[in-house]
Amino acid sequence: MDDLPPEILATAFESGVLTWGIRFLPAVCLVCRDWNSVVQNTPHLWGIIQVTKSSKVNRLLDQILKAKDAPLSVYISTLASDMVSMTPVLAALIRRCSQWAKATVSSEILGQCRWTAMFNTLEELQLSTPGVPGELFFKLSENEIPPSGSPALRVLSMIGWYEDGSWTKHLLSPSLQHLCLTPGFDNKIPVINMLDQLSRTPNARIIEFQQVVYQNQPAGLDSTVVHLDRLISLELNFINYPSLLLSYIACPSLQKLIIGPRLQYEPAGHDKSLTTLAPFLSQWCQPGFVPTSLHTLELFRCMQPSDIPYLIRFLAQLPSLVVLDLDDEALDDSPERITDEDNVFRALSSPEGARSGIGGWLCPLLMAFHFENVNIRFQDLLDVARARGCNSSSTGEGAMEEAKEFRELLEEASCNCWGCALDMAMM
Repeated sequence: MDDLPPEILATAFESGVLTWGIRFLPAVCLVCRDWNSVVQNTPHLWGIIQVTKSSKVNRLLDQILKAKDAPLSVYISTLASDMVSMTPVLAALIRRCSQWAKATVSSEILGQCRWTAMFNTLEELQLSTPGVPGELFFKLSENEIPPSGSPALRVLSMIGWYEDGSWTKHLLSPSLQHLCLTPGFDNKIPVINMLDQLSRTPNARIIEFQQVVYQNQPAGLDSTVVHLDRLISLELNFINYPSLLLSYIACPSLQKLIIGPRLQYEPAGHDKSLTTLAPFLSQWCQPGFVPTSLHTLELFRCMQPSDIPYLIRFLAQLPSLVVLDLDDEALDDSPERITDEDNVFRALSSPEGARSGIGGWLCPLLMAFHFENVNIRFQDLLDVARARGCNSSSTGEGAMEEAKEFRELLEEASCNCWGCALDMAMM
């Protein structure tokens, strides 16, 4: 340990502060003179400031002084924000808002700062309460020159929805890399507004939307396409019309797509086609939309039975898919779905399952296939394993023998039900 450069030690100590809080540093200082020197001469270690209801005011004020002019990572709990005893600490931090590099604060605390002071320093912002900063947060003071270029903000997480577009104009920019929005179930959002927000973040790499209730599709959207060429991860959870958003964005570099449970809310007179994934699955099969680098696809309780043929055609476009996770009753075995064009399991076991796309096997690199809430025949699973798994020394006949063969064909297999042949074979 004595041979480690001070920079490496400082990084390790920073991880300690993030894990155990500022109380970690005094203990480190007692280890040896060199470690104490690193702590005392690295102000940004003291700049990791966590304000909670149990924090000691004097210790926090002393910590702020020791941070000097270093960038600050500020966490202020919602309970501490309302405590009168914390007023001196909050005031000291607000005075130094131009040093904030990362902040998890309430919208009320942020509203007491100035956007122009944080424009070139704040890289990560998480608002812990609904609401946006007041008008004064963005307003220029008299004779103040507006900042030029894009803000330093790279990560933004917000709760709630706000008709006032000032936050959109100021906080969203080409510099943003990670955007997480949770509008909430009580807000009805025009999809055109969310597309406008996405158009302001063309270089985003990670986008997460949760609890989104869209209104019906407005007229004039047919030619609208938002290009997110650098996006690699997209996650949508509890959205009533996921296709309504996905059909109008192109992210050909996408590597991970998660669509969580669909919110079961449809306004009066809604277009029933919006509740399906077919529009988006069809659109993403078109040139310029196909995410050929997609390696993970997870779909949870968001499909209709009529979506299955479209899903298979979409999978036929994905040569790099490694993980496929399906949790949906729409995949249930049905006498009407018996071909490799309308049954996912038949498509996976067919050497021509991807003939509508890249040709040959469907998802040729697939390594992990997980499914839940699906009633299927074990024989269909065994057919997939026989067609795509490794060689087996067993030739199954009967429930136990087939389960044993299935286990040998796969590197790992498990089942959450009770007492099926697969469980018995694993004992």
